[in-house]
Amino acid sequence: KDKVRAIIEGAHGVATLTVQNGMGTNGTSDFLCCVDGLFLAIETKAGSGKPTELQKHYLSRVHAAGGIALVVNEELLPQLTVALAHTGTREESLRALVTLNRATYGW
Repeated sequence: KDKVRAIIEGAHGVATLTVQNGMGTNGTSDFLCCVDGLFLAIETKAGSGKPTELQKHYLSRVHAAGGIALVVNEELLPQLTVALAHTGTREESLRALVTLNRATYGW
């Protein structure tokens, strides 16, 4: 999670780590972020971890609302870094990553 925060902040974005303490909405992604006016919801997973059905539902809702929704593990960190580095085509790069992500994680 520290690496994801560093990547977002390195792209001059804001990353808020959500905390589920009984007051939040189940399934909300780990990070809610804004980079250059783009809303990102990022669910972090270790290794081959998969999102729960509630997490998939939240990601689908963010995607349907026009946001960028991603599941990120250690393998995807370099791709996220590269996508955010392309300032002129950042949104296009992130949306291409979303397409791959949806196919991989089934949301």
